[in-house]
Amino acid sequence: MSDPTQGTPGGSEDNDAGTTPPQIGMWSEQPGQDTPLGRLEHAGESWRVRVVVEAVSGGLAQGIISFRLGDERHDTAPVIIESSPSMVLQRAGQLPPPMLEQMLVQLLRSAGR
Repeated sequence: MSDPTQGTPGGSEDNDAGTTPPQIGMWSEQPGQDTPLGRLEHAGESWRVRVVVEAVSGGLAQGIISFRLGDERHDTAPVIIESSPSMVLQRAGQLPPPMLEQMLVQLLRSAGR
């Protein structure tokens, strides 16, 4: 992921000596937090489903869905963008199991599995 502080409005691409580049405020939770959503049964395997929340520009938060089986891991592109990490987690928890399974099927197909 690219650095969200680069190219922010009102900021300068040049960092003259003695000046501090603009910073984006972060929420109190850890950036890149990894939160369990539950388990998904697919093809006789029990996948752990997690949401990974990260800050993006404009003070927004994005979430990717991560499917894990042992050491195997398959992540979606960002599928949820909200105004706060808690809203991303709430929306992720509302995703219906059939949608999550379709995401997993597409990721496995893309991985040649």
